[in-house]
Amino acid sequence: MRNTDLIIGPLLREDNAQIQEFSIANKVNVVNPLTNDLEMVKGNPFGFLFQPSYEKLGEKSAQYLANDPQHGKKKCLVFYGANVRDSVLAWNFIRKAEELGVKVILKQEVFKEESNKITAVLATPTEFDEYKAPIQFTIPKDSIGAIFVASEDPMIYTKVVSAVETRKDNTLIIGSESWMDNGSIDLMKFQRMNFVFYAPNYVSSANAYYQDFTQRFIKEHGRAPSSLSLSYARIGYELMLVLGHALKKYGVYIQNGLATEVQPGFQMQGFDFRGGNYNQSVPFVKFSNGSLDVIATY
Repeated sequence: MRNTDLIIGPLLREDNAQIQEFSIANKVNVVNPLTNDLEMVKGNPFGFLFQPSYEKLGEKSAQYLANDPQHGKKKCLVFYGANVRDSVLAWNFIRKAEELGVKVILKQEVFKEESNKITAVLATPTEFDEYKAPIQFTIPKDSIGAIFVASEDPMIYTKVVSAVETRKDNTLIIGSESWMDNGSIDLMKFQRMNFVFYAPNYVSSANAYYQDFTQRFIKEHGRAPSSLSLSYARIGYELMLVLGHALKKYGVYIQNGLATEVQPGFQMQGFDFRGGNYNQSVPFVKFSNGSLDVIATY
């Protein structure tokens, strides 16, 4: 193990401390392929996250909103779950958004058993039409520019989506690419409503490397990859391409090269380790005319 050039993992948190200790003691680089938690490599100059950190996802989402000429100048609301991941994501968004001049008027932590609070905030009617349908709300229609939902919990983000549907305005909802894989929301809603997703693992179906990966997967397993297995397998395939080329180009201590150059993606949009030991490149995607496309990268 001391002669290992690179360790991939761990996938389980309970194995992490021992592997990080080994990595530091023996100066062996270790790359975690799936987590966004910087604590997993904290204090280890040989430890890397292949994904952006929660902190960076929040910051880059704030940058995206601040640069949106239509929605960035209006009021913004933030909803997040009662766990560390959501709190880190939300408060880094809030800090950066306020720094960039975005008006964050509500910062709401939501417990699962209190998810109806979201509806109360967004969709409490104050006026009705002749058919008793709500036409105005406590937070007036079209006064909200965007809602940042710092959670992958369907109990939280589906409530936001439902409330915005009730409002029938042009509120922008910013959330995670994982929502599209969960199945809790009909894909037609993603196309019909105003969604933007931070999507570090986005891959175009037209990408030649992705098509090659799919063919290899089918040949190996006798079926097409689907849902979570597709995401994990695709990330692993990309990781081996990116790190394999980095090892060839820079040698065993890849950090010497990663710190100076952006690494091109093969299936994905690219990787930037120049400012730290985690990927700092975050694409944002949106449905347009039935196609999911990258609209910005920060």
